Amino acid sequence: MSLERESRVLIVDDQREVARVLRTALELSNHGIFVVDVPSGEEALLEMGREFDVIVADYRLPGMNGVELLQRVKKVQSHIRTILITGHALDQVVTQISEMDIFRIFEKPIDTEEFVEAVTLAIYGEQQVEKLKKAEGPVGAIPTFDHGPVLRVLSRLRIDLGARGIAFISRLGNVQIKDGSVDDLPRFSELVVLLARNFTTTAEISSYLGDEPSTAVHYYDGNWYDIYAMSAGSDFFIAIIFPGGSQKEMGPVLRYGKSAANRIIEMIGAEPVSQSDAAEEEEPEPAAAYDAVEETAPAVEAEPEEEAEEPALIDLDSLVKEGEEVEALDLDLETLDLSLDGEPADLDGFWEEAGALETKVSDDALSLDEAVELGLIPKDADISEG
Repeated sequence: MSLERESRVLIVDDQREVARVLRTALELSNHGIFVVDVPSGEEALLEMGREFDVIVADYRLPGMNGVELLQRVKKVQSHIRTILITGHALDQVVTQISEMDIFRIFEKPIDTEEFVEAVTLAIYGEQQVEKLKKAEGPVGAIPTFDHGPVLRVLSRLRIDLGARGIAFISRLGNVQIKDGSVDDLPRFSELVVLLARNFTTTAEISSYLGDEPSTAVHYYDGNWYDIYAMSAGSDFFIAIIFPGGSQKEMGPVLRYGKSAANRIIEMIGAEPVSQSDAAEEEEPEPAAAYDAVEETAPAVEAEPEEEAEEPALIDLDSLVKEGEEVEALDLDLETLDLSLDGEPADLDGFWEEAGALETKVSDDALSLDEAVELGLIPKDADISEG
């Protein structure tokens, strides 16, 4: 969203990760805010040669603390709005700021959405912010949606992939939904803002690839955790967390993750459903690709029918898709091959057994003497065995 002039914000925090996250959140807000960040109060005073609308300062800084810095800055630029960040309990700093005109105080960890809203309000004022919200339209506003159905899809996806955790995140870096062990990741709230910045760039790139948003998948590998991040429309993305060294999960993530993302896009695209209405709705049909198999009570055995039904064939591929292991069949292939060729497995044994059988002589058969008398066999013929 373009504005008449560029607004300026100065962030002062010696924790570079925090400063970068706050800066990125403001830049992603699409409110036309130019951000400068420095690690100390002394460097912040040097920046006062330029005009700023808002200064954001951490309470604990090397050298002068945040309260001292804000007091000095007010003397240089009296119109500037001030925001204080603290890792301490508020009651520990209230006495120091009771007589100061501080616009807002944030305790760590900081909710980036509230932070962006406070900075925007400090710059433009309440009336102007309302106008900006109306002017934003579908691009600037993050769509609202019923979390229940989306959570069910994400939970099923996490279980089927065997992931450690999964989160649904807006393009502003705000975690909307999380399932599993997401909070185990160090500084996860800061990490998602950085991931969001990458996906904002991806959304811009997709405009060159076609009329509709393209699907992007980012993979980040580490010795602690691996993260697969997949876009779910232009406003959200899914972060799937695995233990480190999970490169082999790329195939399942692409297959089942994209199906889940498409399903969520359809849910969010519909008119938002209130929590009370959602509770009255029927459970949606399970997705064939990745829905978890529910355990059911054993069915009552029916009376056998006169004509037995032909047994259903087992689809081994479907079993593998569901993550089940299929045991190999232990077959004697040599015996099977002989049987298929119509030959007995033991030929020598066959002929020995055949020779041992008692044969019944027909009543019409000629004796040896009768054959000789009839001239069928020569008198001097050798008919001994061998």
